[in-house]
Amino acid sequence: MNPEFMRETTAVRDFADPPFTVIGARDDRAHARTSELYAGLSAPVERTSLMEAEMIKYACNAFHATKVCFANEIGNLGKRIGVDSHRVMEILCRDKN
Repeated sequence: MNPEFMRETTAVRDFADPPFTVIGARDDRAHARTSELYAGLSAPVERTSLMEAEMIKYACNAFHATKVCFANEIGNLGKRIGVDSHRVMEILCRDKN
């Protein structure tokens, strides 16, 4: 199981510079062979079980959808009170903690 995490409009960049690569493998050989595909990337490779890899994919998708919904709500609120919500989100997203 090698889930992809590429987003629409940024897929090429996401492939070339991912935050991590997940490989769900049943055995060392399968993991090693799949890891070779990513040897040229600097991102860490995370070996997991097949089920963990699938769950990570679902968790990432849900988390990113939540972020989009949150940003939309900040945008709606900013519009109502006359605040540049794009600027607010730009600064908020600098927080990596």
